[in-house]
Amino acid sequence: MATGKDAMQQFGLPAIGGARVSATSGSSFAGSTSSRVMAQQHVVRRAEAVIQEDAPPLFQPSEQFGATEPLGFFDPLGFTNVGDEKGFRKLRVSEIKHGRVAMMASIGLVGQHFLKFPFFEKAPAGFSIMDKGEGVLGFFAIFCACAPLELWWRENPEKEPGNYGDPFGVNMYNEEMRMKELNNGRMAMISVLGIFAAEMATGKDAMQQFGLPAIGGARVSATSGSSFAGSTSSRVMAQQHVVRRAEAVIQEDAPPLFQPSEQFGATEPLGFFDPLGFTNVGDEKGFRKLRVSEIKHGRVAMMASIGLVGQHFLKFPFFEKAPAGFSIMDKGEGVLGFFAIFCACAPLELWWRENPEKEPGNYGDPFGVNMYNEEMRMKELNNGRMAMISVLGIFAAEMATGKDAMQQFGLPAIGGARVSATSGSSFAGSTSSRVMAQQHVVRRAEAVIQEDAPPLFQPSEQFGATEPLGFFDPLGFTNVGDEKGFRKLRVSEIKHGRVAMMASIGLVGQHFLKFPFFEKAPAGFSIMDKGEGVLGFFAIFCACAPLELWWRENPEKEPGNYGDPFGVNMYNEEMRMKELNNGRMAMISVLGIFAAEMATGKDAVQQFGL
Repeated sequence: MATGKDAMQQFGLPAIGGARVSATSGSSFAGSTSSRVMAQQHVVRRAEAVIQEDAPPLFQPSEQFGATEPLGFFDPLGFTNVGDEKGFRKLRVSEIKHGRVAMMASIGLVGQHFLKFPFFEKAPAGFSIMDKGEGVLGFFAIFCACAPLELWWRENPEKEPGNYGDPFGVNMYNEEMRMKELNNGRMAMISVLGIFAAEMATGKDAMQQFGLPAIGGARVSATSGSSFAGSTSSRVMAQQHVVRRAEAVIQEDAPPLFQPSEQFGATEPLGFFDPLGFTNVGDEKGFRKLRVSEIKHGRVAMMASIGLVGQHFLKFPFFEKAPAGFSIMDKGEGVLGFFAIFCACAPLELWWRENPEKEPGNYGDPFGVNMYNEEMRMKELNNGRMAMISVLGIFAAEMATGKDAMQQFGLPAIGGARVSATSGSSFAGSTSSRVMAQQHVVRRAEAVIQEDAPPLFQPSEQFGATEPLGFFDPLGFTNVGDEKGFRKLRVSEIKHGRVAMMASIGLVGQHFLKFPFFEKAPAGFSIMDKGEGVLGFFAIFCACAPLELWWRENPEKEPGNYGDPFGVNMYNEEMRMKELNNGRMAMISVLGIFAAEMATGKDAVQQFGL
């Protein structure tokens, strides 16, 4: 790495022509042999000069098409490198593709202020639509439309970057059009970022940013030749006087500013609570949006809190063995359930629309129970706030302890040492002897339990420790006595190892083998920013989902033992140890391949190419 020479060249001098030094000669680098060494050095310098003369000039990013005055070649962060034509081409393709998307996006962000699709007339313009059902539906439609284009239009290394042919036959991809496309795309990317930033800051779409409130008849003629100096100063002062009077009239006639602190929903003892200042005086629209979000999150949290408690006791058919709590989200059942909830919510988001003439969060009375009065609204707000806090608490407790919402309250039963709840005794005065007697019973019960209890589970003594490291857990993920936690970690280790073994073979094999229609797909992790990679990932996801649901963990078998589906009777101790160690090695290998590809841009096999 430091010298570019192999193991033997580190000790030798490059052979140039016939200038070899005999290994059997007794000569040294001093005295009579100094002239020979100087001759060799002269030959080396001449050879290097010849090589430099014959070598093609290095690729220069600064001389490529696309540099435009007054900036010229602009790469202040140094993404491009001299001699790296492949890297420059990849960046130029990305620039063109992002520019094309941005040009369409900038037109859409302006146009949707004036034009709406049928059935979407009430959808908001701008980026704010992305938290609405219409935005999610539109994004999914665009995603589905782009996928076949990404697969169909392939990059051709013999053509200019971004040249996917001339599908409309208009013969327009010449140098002039390429330069216009590049510069318009750059401008469009800046424009889209500006529109996004302005909308986040003001809540207005691309066209609303330019709207100014009209002030009475105080208009200044655009055709006048007057200026703001000399004889026109009196006219300017008169205009300013009119403007001040108009503003005074507006302030007198204007209704009082909207006060968030006076709105419905403030509850004692906190009253109006907005320590981070999300609401602003006079911003009724912003307040309403926040209130709708609060109510919607509260409703979801109320259902979630009931579900987190209820699923400890009740299970759907075919899901009896699914874990309760948030831990189900790393299981196939959790992914399936989340997808089902997502599909159920999408039509509700599209169907139940917010009505500005009603209270925030009032989507009508679909069940006809006439319950949306002030009392019920206040109860809903406060119960929703409490539910949001509860769900966060359940989540934090489960992350810390691994127990679901109900298991947090479970206390271990101790023999028959129960204290009657109906007793009228207290912990003072004449009842002190009874308390001491109860404590004595508890201590005796604990002693009996400790004597009869089996030895604690020892992670360091379990199968899988391999010399020379032995049991290796430097971060202390496992705990003495926690067999369930150890088993969960071991299952994860085996599962990740199996995936890594397949991945390591795939990362090497895809350099040589390609699926039909994917012959030009790049090898390695770089495929993940291509349409083929996204399609393949989705196919693997769909293939894994039924396996996660079908092959269940059996607590009576070894961790990771899902049976013997091929009937080869191979899950013995020898094979288990080989699988564990090969999986560990594969996980390290995949991480190494990933790091090397990120650093060099080469796939697993190209790393060894000379």
